[in-house]
This record gives sequence, structure tokens and C-alpha cells, in this order.
Amino acid sequence: MNHLSTARVTRGALVLALALALSVALIGCNKTADKAAAGNTAMDNVEIAKSSLSTTAPDAKLLLVQTANVVTATTTPVWQYLFGSPKDGTIVAVTVEKGKVTATQPYGSAGMDEAEWKLIPASTDWKIDSDKALAAALKSDKKVTDKTPWAMGFVTYIPKSAASSTTIDPFVWSISFDPQGPAPTTIDVNATTGEAKAAKKQ
Repeated sequence: MNHLSTARVTRGALVLALALALSVALIGCNKTADKAAAGNTAMDNVEIAKSSLSTTAPDAKLLLVQTANVVTATTTPVWQYLFGSPKDGTIVAVTVEKGKVTATQPYGSAGMDEAEWKLIPASTDWKIDSDKALAAALKSDKKVTDKTPWAMGFVTYIPKSAASSTTIDPFVWSISFDPQGPAPTTIDVNATTGEAKAAKKQ
């Protein structure tokens, strides 16, 4: 199994992990699977993920969405979501594979006060699904093709504690092509407008 830390998969995951003081990085496996098909996008699975928290955290807000594994032309994306509960300040990671929740894992406290929880926008602001974002990224850079391995993700909110130390923006897909290679290509795609452009340098 080819393990990959989310800190290498997406810049957004790294920022959120640091900002929320998560002690353990989420880990993904590059699994052999059938070719990705319609019905397995990030939006297709987010409500499935959220429904798994209907009794434990019914107030959960989406903080992050990302692929749990590097996706190739012959593998299916496995999606991971981080949700936070304003009521008790806790964070939970939910993994969904092929439409089924395969893991739910608590990740401690978010370290945000009640006022800051209110600043987190509704997930309805998310307009551009993963398949459309990927297509826009591929179209914007001729160096990558639909055969290039990729990983992607975005955060819905940048905590105040991290605002001065990051160049990423909320609701912007960070799509990393050949993320395990020596020189990955990263394209940002706005998750509300679909605009694609080269990622900002860190």
C-alpha cells in the first residue's frame, strides 16, 4: 500500500491540520480499484458523510474535503471530510468509499470560540464539484493529462489562528498532479466560480 500524508496531498489539508492542532495526519492508501465512474464525486458523497454524524454531531459544519488517496486512471477516488461541531468544538474525520462510510474518526478540539464558528460559511457556497474542478485544471495546463495521477481538496474556512501564515483561500480546490513525484504541478480552481489558475507559491 502506498501511504501518503494529507500534508503532501493538499496545501489546504496541511493548513487546517496545523491551525486546528491535529496531532495525527490523515493517511490515505493508493488502492487498486475500478475506474472512477459518475456518482463518485466529492459532492455525491458529502451528504453520505454528514449523515453518519446525524446522532453524534447533528450541527456539524464542513471544514475540509479531500481525496484520501492519490487517484490514477485506474483507481476510484476515496473521499475524506472534516466536520466540526460548534456545540462542543470537536472535529471528526469521515471517509467515504464508493458511496459508503468506511471510517469515522474523532480528531480532538478545533480551538475556535463560538463567534468564530459562526463565521464558517454554509457548504451551499460550494458550487463546483470535484469532476468539474479537475476538468478545469486539466484544461488550464498542457503539462498534465487525464493520465496524470492527482489528489485534490479544499477548506471552507481559514481559522483566525492561521490567517497570517497561509496564502491559500477558502473554497478553492487545490489540485496536485503527480503529487508523489519530485515536482508536482498544483492548480487552484475556485469552488464557487470554476476559475482555474496556477497555485500561489508558498
